[in-house]
Amino acid sequence: MVKYISFGGCTKKLIYILLSIVFLILNRFFIGFSFDEEPKYKIQILDNGNFSNHYLIKEIFEYLFCIIVASALILKDKFGQNRDFIQQNEESNEILLKPSLTLVSDLTMIYKDTFESNETNYPKLLIFNTFFLYIVLEQIKIIFKIFFIHMDFWMFQLYIVAFMNKKIFKIEIYKHQILAFAFIFVSLILNFITVFLTMSEGQESKALYISYKGLFALALVIYLLYAFFLSYTFINIKKLMDLKFISFNKIMLIYGLFGFFFCLLFCLITTFSSSNAENKIANYLFKVIDKNNNTFIDNFKIYFLNFRNNSDVKNEDKNSEIALIFLRSLSFALYKLFNFKVIEDLTVLHKILCYPLLYFFQKLLLLFIKGYKIKGDLIGKFIIDIFSDFLSVIGYLIYIEIIEINICNLNYNLRKNIMARSRSEPEMIIDAFGDSEGDDVPSDNSKDTKSSKNLEVYN
Repeated sequence: MVKYISFGGCTKKLIYILLSIVFLILNRFFIGFSFDEEPKYKIQILDNGNFSNHYLIKEIFEYLFCIIVASALILKDKFGQNRDFIQQNEESNEILLKPSLTLVSDLTMIYKDTFESNETNYPKLLIFNTFFLYIVLEQIKIIFKIFFIHMDFWMFQLYIVAFMNKKIFKIEIYKHQILAFAFIFVSLILNFITVFLTMSEGQESKALYISYKGLFALALVIYLLYAFFLSYTFINIKKLMDLKFISFNKIMLIYGLFGFFFCLLFCLITTFSSSNAENKIANYLFKVIDKNNNTFIDNFKIYFLNFRNNSDVKNEDKNSEIALIFLRSLSFALYKLFNFKVIEDLTVLHKILCYPLLYFFQKLLLLFIKGYKIKGDLIGKFIIDIFSDFLSVIGYLIYIEIIEINICNLNYNLRKNIMARSRSEPEMIIDAFGDSEGDDVPSDNSKDTKSSKNLEVYN
């Protein structure tokens, strides 16, 4: 088996993907998740009653925790740099007091000051557009999943990122990556089957496209646009990290600030924007209800009135809500922390790998915890859905070369094999022309070796 399939590209940095998945699954445990929107399959650690409908207020706290965690890490780095600077000064006091024979120390300070002065010249418009778009897309994703269950076609993102890499960075697509596309395509077909099975059930409360069949095509277009702009956003974040040297801590702080103020403003608007409870379409999203039977997307007044002593809400629900705010927000902040670390230390494709891994492990947990309750037609839908996630995981792992297929020449253009050829080809040239080049050969050899090392670093 090892002869045909092997594993490569495994580095210690892959632990960031695992950690991001762990904290995201924990976050989902605190939010609550189920299969096919069936309440009997729902898994949630604590039940907070009516508080569960206030999703925007929860998001405000989540972004706030992102700000707190990012600020703490930035301060930690600052104190660490100051401590190292003081220690270096103490160790070099004797040298600094003596006449210096070089200008290294002075030049270091000049370069440091120049670099710090250039830090203010970030493309501020790019930062604003990137993170504003990122937060808007996250809100669109939440609303989209409420209206269109099972139409989360995140598999398209592999095609979109590959297309962007080819057009923007001129990165070629090789045979093993085309095989990955095939796995993703089968996964997409299975996901479409899940959608059609949901449509055939005719339960209008599950998805809007069951009542209005024409919305299926519109939802597909919306998701393709969403996937395109999200991929574009991730590429921009990677640019800011690699080209503008913005650390993942600062990226997370900016992200938290944008998310906090956006959701705060959005929630203020929704507090004064109600809908009639008889509106079928609005009922998918407007789930916060006041005493006059008006419905809201979210509402500050209703939320905080529920904490009053004379409210009808149980004390157990209040205590659960406080605990869930802390646990959900902390797990979300840690998820985003490692998420941005994946983008910084690995690639955008490694970040997108988190999606199939999340859904696959989430369904495995549902199978182990609630599997005995899945009966009837839902068994077939569940098997199709989890197999779709499994195939997409395999496809992504092949594309980013963690899984290597060693048949039909599919491993010829693996990154490690391209690098090996780049090192061996100069040696072949030297062997062929070494006798005629004479003494010049060693210097050329060393130059080529150095070039290949540089190529390895930047690739």
